[in-house]
Amino acid sequence: MSMKKRVWIVGALLALGGCRDATLTGASGDSGAAADSGAAADSGAAMDSGAAMDSGAAADSGAAADSGAAMDSGMAEHTCDARIPTSGFGIMPGQSIENLTFQLCDGSDYSFYNEDFCDSVVTVISIGAGWCGPCVIESQRLEREINDVYAGRGVRVIQVISQADGGPTSLPDLAYCRNWVARFGLSNVVVIDPSRAANRFLPGNVLPSAVVVDRNGQIRFRENGGTDPIASIRAAVDAILAE
Repeated sequence: MSMKKRVWIVGALLALGGCRDATLTGASGDSGAAADSGAAADSGAAMDSGAAMDSGAAADSGAAADSGAAMDSGMAEHTCDARIPTSGFGIMPGQSIENLTFQLCDGSDYSFYNEDFCDSVVTVISIGAGWCGPCVIESQRLEREINDVYAGRGVRVIQVISQADGGPTSLPDLAYCRNWVARFGLSNVVVIDPSRAANRFLPGNVLPSAVVVDRNGQIRFRENGGTDPIASIRAAVDAILAE
């Protein structure tokens, strides 16, 4: 492909607001829906398993170790068990978000439903990629316009770096994650997504993607692309904080 044609394609994408990988359009949307229905079923089993652990099965450390889904939900370990949903999972506003698990820049796991969730009123999930220009711009604004503005108000921010600089098939590693934090001076939680758990929120691989979740695990806002994602996120967060 000529350089002139590449520039034209990038310009067209930016004009639409957000990044899109044309090779994934269509199939990605279908797989996202499939992942949603399958993941919801798996998540329901995980929640049931977590309840079983709470009633005594947790005493059997061998069984707990074998049950990855139950360990991931970690129901008995949280101080806000009553707020963690056990059904109604999905990817759309009005549905409950699953207990997605990512990887922190130090290599440790970070699950959505943890003590940070218990301490939060709102959770913002920002999903981006290194190859996506609008994602980089959002990251440049994230600290000043989200983290600083809502400091001390119970707003948790999780930025998911889903892809590196080489396109949709390039997965960021831990070094990339640490460099991302340093590059943008971020104080919020930054994770990578080796299992591509966040892909269910990326129909057509349109980025950046934003998901805003309330204190009960319910998705209240979701957007892919957009002309000003930061403004959309702030409007959704403000609406929840005002309740």
